[in-house]
Amino acid sequence: MDSKLSSEERRRAIICSSLPLFVQKGMSVTTKELASAASVSEALLYKHFSTKEELFQSLKDFCCEAIDRDASELVQNPPSLELLVEGFFFTNIAVFYDHPEEPFTSQEVTALVLRSLLDTGEFATEIHSHFGKYIPYMEDSLSAAIEKGQASNILGKKSDVFWLYHNLVTGTKMTMQPQKATIPYAQEKKKIIREICISGLRMCGVKEESISKLALPLIKKLEIKYFKLLGEKSK
Repeated sequence: MDSKLSSEERRRAIICSSLPLFVQKGMSVTTKELASAASVSEALLYKHFSTKEELFQSLKDFCCEAIDRDASELVQNPPSLELLVEGFFFTNIAVFYDHPEEPFTSQEVTALVLRSLLDTGEFATEIHSHFGKYIPYMEDSLSAAIEKGQASNILGKKSDVFWLYHNLVTGTKMTMQPQKATIPYAQEKKKIIREICISGLRMCGVKEESISKLALPLIKKLEIKYFKLLGEKSK
C-alpha cells in the first residue's frame, strides 16, 4: 500500500480491500488475511480498526453512505409521480450498474448481500434498512399521484408494494450476477430495467395513460442522462 496515503485514505483503502474477503469467507476471515489484502501489517490494521467486526461495520457504513450520496439530491424534490418514476429508475441504476465514483462494483455488493443472506443476514438487513428510510418519500409521491388522478388506490400497505418492487429489482440482478445470466432474458439489460420500472408503476396502481404519457417519456430521458454518466449509450 502507498506509504504516502493519509490516515483517512489508508483507512478507506483497507475497507475497500476487505470486501472480497468478506464475500469469500464471511466473519471467519482472519485479521492476517485482511491485512495481507490491504498490503499492510496487522499492527497497522489494528491502528485503524480494533477488531475485524469494527472493519466490517465500517464497510457496511461505507455502502450505506453510497446510497445516501446518490439518493439525497433526489428526495429534495416535492412528492409527485415524476419523483416516483425517478426513484424507481434510480433503484435500478444503483443495483445494476457501477457508479464511476464508487470503489465497489455492483457485482461485489450483490455478492456480499448474497453471502449475508446465507449467513446471519446482518449486512443485508442493514443495507435494506438504510434503503427503507427512503420509502416514505415514495409513499408520499404515490399519494400525490393518486390525488391527481394519475394512479388508483391500492389494497394493503404502500410500503409493502415498494419492498416488493425492491425485491423485483434485486432478484433480477441476482439472476444476472454470474457472467452468463441464469435466465435467458429476451431483451438487453437496459430494456429489462425499463420493463422493471413500468412493472413497478403498475404494481403501485399507476394508470396506463399516465405510464404512456408521463412515465415512459421520463424514463427514456433518464436513460440518456444516466447512461451518458456511466459511459454507455441509451437505446
